[in-house]
Amino acid sequence: MERRSSSYSSIRGRLWATGKTNQGAEDPLQKAQEAMGKEWFAVTAFPLFAGTFGTIASALNVCALVGPWRCEVFHGTYDILHYVDDPSWLIGINACSIFFGIVANIAMLPVLGDGSNSLAKIGLTGLHLVWISIAGGFLASFILIALVVATAVDLQLPSPPARTFTQAYYFGIMAAVLYFVTSAFIVYTARMLRRSQQTKEQIRKQFAQGHRGLKLLTMLFMGYLLIGALVFSKIEGWGYLDAVFWADVTILTVGFGDFTPRTHLGRSLLFPYATFGIFILFLVIYAITNVVFERGKSTMEIRLRDKDRIRYVKKRDQSLSAENTQAKPDDTVPGSRESLANEEREARRRDFNTMNKIILRAARKRILYSMSAWMFFAFFLWLVGALVFYRAEKDQRWTYFQAVYFTFISILAIGYGDMTLQSMFGKAFFVLWSLIVVPTLTMLISTGTEAVGIPYMTGLKKWYKEKFHKLPQESRKHLSAGLVPIEQLPNNIHDKNHLLVQAIKRVAIDHIKNQANNTQKEYTFEDWEYIFYLMGVLEPLSDDRSVNNADGGNGEKGSPKLQRTGLDEWTDGGQILDWLHGKNPLNVSESLTEWVLLTLVEKLEAELLELRKELGNTANL
Repeated sequence: MERRSSSYSSIRGRLWATGKTNQGAEDPLQKAQEAMGKEWFAVTAFPLFAGTFGTIASALNVCALVGPWRCEVFHGTYDILHYVDDPSWLIGINACSIFFGIVANIAMLPVLGDGSNSLAKIGLTGLHLVWISIAGGFLASFILIALVVATAVDLQLPSPPARTFTQAYYFGIMAAVLYFVTSAFIVYTARMLRRSQQTKEQIRKQFAQGHRGLKLLTMLFMGYLLIGALVFSKIEGWGYLDAVFWADVTILTVGFGDFTPRTHLGRSLLFPYATFGIFILFLVIYAITNVVFERGKSTMEIRLRDKDRIRYVKKRDQSLSAENTQAKPDDTVPGSRESLANEEREARRRDFNTMNKIILRAARKRILYSMSAWMFFAFFLWLVGALVFYRAEKDQRWTYFQAVYFTFISILAIGYGDMTLQSMFGKAFFVLWSLIVVPTLTMLISTGTEAVGIPYMTGLKKWYKEKFHKLPQESRKHLSAGLVPIEQLPNNIHDKNHLLVQAIKRVAIDHIKNQANNTQKEYTFEDWEYIFYLMGVLEPLSDDRSVNNADGGNGEKGSPKLQRTGLDEWTDGGQILDWLHGKNPLNVSESLTEWVLLTLVEKLEAELLELRKELGNTANL
């Protein structure tokens, strides 16, 4: 998703810092958050599902084409089978469905990547390819559905009673379902993007960040699995679909032991095949984690943060309103200038600490919700998958508990081999089920790993370091430590620019350390006061001067008025920095060091530009 804010200037930060923003903007902010969530599904979740499972659907469709759809079973065992050849029209129409499915998958590649220039040369746009992908997916689905129905109704085998459909038939059913669902998701994505407030360039950049790479990795993985199955089926004399089942079990490291290489050549080729297959699988898992987990958590965390923040704002406003209502004019005792400034500063500090607590609480909630969701989905795959295998293996007289045991050792890749699948539907369904289980466990483990480290253990780790590993004093300096105290900050532009460069240097060092250690720098309340001074948020702007001096303060329009410095306004307590407002700097999606660094550089650039103008050097401006 697009970042919430790119710098201080982009959020009109000075209006926030001087208290000129109103809380009436919260309702549009809530609407924007809801739109952000919908756009996350449209730009990230649904294209991810369509990109990965669209490729899997084509792979399953290939499995549906290579084998007959019907067979006869003799003596009640699947070891003795007689396959019934399919009519030529069924094979030909099935091949057409594969063609449309492949076209649908290939059409999405330029859309998910940075292929705008190449598309323009041939007169196509991303929207054209999206519609091609939708049409191709639906056609492939409808063709397979028609073939499945025709096979079940018109191609029934004459007695003997022991007849069944093969793995290829069930692969065709699963491919039809996946084609339909992925195409429906792409329709939703196209509809949401047409209503999106993001520009086409922003949407294109979102798609280019991982979607295409994940789709290509999925295509590589499924192609590797299918080609490896073909090679080993020839070497070991297996049926091709049995070899697909073996390849899936091998690469996913389950290893039931019902199919094992017997030849010297097969065992020799297993070394490179399993090694590279597991490596490709890890790449796919990493891509899924990077695209879904890293993007989804920021979107969800911002929404939780804003919900909690708005609740605090309403509570604070109600409290202030009650105080103002109860106060009487006679009760008002004018305090000293210094006491008013201290009261303002302490009020800002309380809001600052509250905002930090909101951020930490939102991170905890997001981790809790994510873990709950992925754990529920994992249990769903475990128990519902067990129900499916229980029904599929009724000839083996499995109990439901045995099916639960089988799915458990399969999910955790234990694979004792004491229980194996024999039914056609069971083997076909296991291929698809296992491909869904792997990313689900990956997301669950990723969320659990983060929960252990951040933010639940943050307090304990901080206490441990302070108790047993005290850092040297110089390594724990704040941003403003060692620099000029804020009470003595200069008001001339040259000295301020020198301090600005010093601060940029320190923030740059913090940012580099954060990138290296994958940590987040936390700035204190005093640091932020210093940053605000360097940003110039306390300095009157030209448009503010024109407003304040419109009547000269004495009813004389345009009369001159002495401008007060930003530092004087600060010490008077006249600034209202609302840390609970939606556009405060803590409420950004990028790292704080990145935000502060970009903001300070923009400020320095603006100051140097003003100096150039004062010196008359306006070339190339």
